[in-house]
Amino acid sequence: AVLDSEARYRAMADASLDMIARMGIDGTIRFVSPSAESIMGYAPEELIGTRTLDYTHPDDIDGVKGFFRDLLAEGPNAQP
Repeated sequence: AVLDSEARYRAMADASLDMIARMGIDGTIRFVSPSAESIMGYAPEELIGTRTLDYTHPDDIDGVKGFFRDLLAEGPNAQP
């Protein structure tokens, strides 16, 4: 069942025109869909292992950090 669920998720992410990404708690990109290339200009394999803040404008970094800090403080039921 887990393998089937994973395969369905991957198929959905691969077909999506929206960029789908999964990040670790430290902001490191663990997965990103192929649409990242058309949206950001980077192939997924170029993004894996980098941090979301690496692609954030310097003027926005404090706000992004604060947003995620608040989101983490709300816990697993937080609504982004």
